[in-house]
Amino acid sequence: MHFRDDQQGLLRVPRAQSRIFLSPSCYQYSLLPWYVILLPATLNLANSFTALLKLDNRQFKFVIDSCMWASKHDNREVEHAGLNMCLELISNIAETDPTTSNAFFQQFFVPILQDVFFVLTDTDHKAGFKSQSMLLAKMFHLIGPSDGGVPKISGPIYTAEQAPAGTSNKEFLGGFVANLLQNAFPNLQPYVLP
Repeated sequence: MHFRDDQQGLLRVPRAQSRIFLSPSCYQYSLLPWYVILLPATLNLANSFTALLKLDNRQFKFVIDSCMWASKHDNREVEHAGLNMCLELISNIAETDPTTSNAFFQQFFVPILQDVFFVLTDTDHKAGFKSQSMLLAKMFHLIGPSDGGVPKISGPIYTAEQAPAGTSNKEFLGGFVANLLQNAFPNLQPYVLP
C-alpha cells in the first residue's frame, strides 16, 4: 500500500499494517496490543498527515479507535502515546479545509470527548491527567476560544439525533458535558444561575 505525501514524497505503509486494516479481527484490540505503539511510528502524523487523510472511512475510524484504546491502556507509555496522537490529530484536522474538518468533528468529537472523560474519571489513569487535560482543553478551545475569537470548528459537532439544527456548538457542548458529569456523578446537583 502506498500513499503520496506532499512533503515527504512516497510513503510506504508496512504490509502488516495494510493487512490489519483489511482484517475484521483488527477491531479486537486485545489481540494487537503492540499495534497502538507502532501506529505513531508507521503513520507519524507530523510527517504524513496528508497521507492519513487519504485513508478510507473504515481505516480512519480504526486510527481513532486505536488512539482511544491506547488512552485506556494500563501501560502509561501506551496511554500517553494514544492521548498525544489524538491531540496531534485533532490539532492538524482543525487546520485543514472546513469541509474535511467539519466532517471529522461531527463524526468523532463527541466519541473522543466521552472516551477522554471516561479515562479522566478513572482512578487507574491518574498518571495521564496532564495529557487528558491538554486534549480536553484543545477540544474546548476549538469550540469556544478563550480570546473570544472565531471557533475553528464551524460545522455542528452533533448529529440531528443529539440536538436540534441551529444549536450552537458551545451550547451543545455545555449541555452535553453537564449531562455526562451528572450521569457519572449522580451526587452532583444542577447549578442554577441567580
